[in-house]
Amino acid sequence: MERITVLIGAGAILDFDFNCEGIVPSTRNITNEMDEIRVQGVDGLEKEVIKAIHDWLEKAHYEEQNPARCPEYREKINPINFETLYHVTENLYSFSSVWKDEWIMPQIFPPVAAFVDCKQPFAEYQTEEYHRSLVAMENRICEIVGEYDTRFVEDKEYALWYRGFWQQFSNNLDVFTLNYDTTIEQSLEDYEDGFVSMTGDDKQRFEPAKLLYNKERSSVNHLHGCITYLNQWNEAKEHGYGFNDMFKFATYKQRIEKKKGYSGTEYNQSHEAYIQRSILVGMRKPDKIVSSPMNFYHANLVNKICENPSLLIVGYSFGDAYVNEYLYKMRLIHGSKRRIVLIDKWLGRQCGNAMKLFINTETGDDRAFWDELRSGEYYAPHVSRNGTLMVLICGFKYAVEHHADEIREFMK
Repeated sequence: MERITVLIGAGAILDFDFNCEGIVPSTRNITNEMDEIRVQGVDGLEKEVIKAIHDWLEKAHYEEQNPARCPEYREKINPINFETLYHVTENLYSFSSVWKDEWIMPQIFPPVAAFVDCKQPFAEYQTEEYHRSLVAMENRICEIVGEYDTRFVEDKEYALWYRGFWQQFSNNLDVFTLNYDTTIEQSLEDYEDGFVSMTGDDKQRFEPAKLLYNKERSSVNHLHGCITYLNQWNEAKEHGYGFNDMFKFATYKQRIEKKKGYSGTEYNQSHEAYIQRSILVGMRKPDKIVSSPMNFYHANLVNKICENPSLLIVGYSFGDAYVNEYLYKMRLIHGSKRRIVLIDKWLGRQCGNAMKLFINTETGDDRAFWDELRSGEYYAPHVSRNGTLMVLICGFKYAVEHHADEIREFMK
């Protein structure tokens, strides 16, 4: 069997049993958790920076811009999520140094900030309070992911349907995950991610060649980082790494036992500040993937899109525009030989515009296929008339438990 490129998004794990502990890590639940964050201000008082940003965005987006559609519009289409909140906070952090005249060199002066006035009450927050809020958001996201990830590591009977599906493919997978957990590694057990052990140390360092030249084992690539990663800037120079390059620990528990990683500020090409840590959050991910291993994982994704005519997409909402551009090239590179399986859960038979565009691209804008997706059998696989795309809208767990053989056969 030829190798299969796999892209995994947040929806892949939402069928796990979360009743025992932790919250369901849906976008809405994580966003709600962000509203609860309090940070210590430079004056010693607690500050609700994230909640204030969220409230302001809600008011601006719905009450001022779309008064006729509120609250119905808010219920159906809510673009304000934790990624949005992080992005806005990161921008405020970047511009605050200009507004408060704290910048000290041209390389850290974002020119757009000179044309933007800060609105109250955000002018009252100090630059460091925005920084602390960003760090607190990432820490809380890691905690949420760590809760179910730790259970997955320690309870080998947990989510057997998920583990078993990946194990069926032997060593033929190149997995690219946008999630921060280690469930893929725990499922495959034998895999290549480019990390190698360090003598006398409990962490691993990244060796790009091990990943890029791997042909024997399945590969695991965390495009947006992982909760087991940590940038250890005090050791980076010794191994020829940059400050933001990641080391890896065996488990999340081991990682949090260590001191926190470097959480300083970096600057992109337009001199805008951003925070680089274990996971990539927000809308500046293309700026942040320049550090290892994420930069090599993205290079590997391009390689595998070119090499493998089979692509499995699970639980991905097509929310990362730069990733979508890679996926669109399947048609250009492999033509009629491509075989793509898309698995998602469509509540109310609805999907986002970016996913619609991808399906239209793959099917040649086949209206009959769309009619089938919207009104045909919900739990059955739907195959496009050109034979290149299979879509399952019943969720990952049901697809695995009832259609695993059909999925594998289609991608042969």
